[in-house]
Amino acid sequence: MLIVCAVAFLLLNLVYGDDNVKDKIKSLEDKLIAFEAECKDRFDKVDNKIEAVRSELSSEIKEVRNELSSKIDSAIKPLYWIFGFVSTFAVSAVIGLFIHYLSNK
Repeated sequence: MLIVCAVAFLLLNLVYGDDNVKDKIKSLEDKLIAFEAECKDRFDKVDNKIEAVRSELSSEIKEVRNELSSKIDSAIKPLYWIFGFVSTFAVSAVIGLFIHYLSNK
């Protein structure tokens, strides 16, 4: 009879222990699910902030590129005129020298 009581006691402890373990596992699973959701929300917020900053920087880079492009264009256009006049005079000088050379023969 003592053995039967001991076995019954052990079985009750196992069942209680098993239920207790199941409860703890379920509690941990619930905490993990909540933690996962919280992490996902935080990552989504960080992703949104990163995207906003990237978009803002991209638009600023485009503005700076446009400004630089217009400044470069405004700096180069006078050089085109200068080189155009210089090349016209250079061609005229070469033609004049060629005519002078032909007239001396």
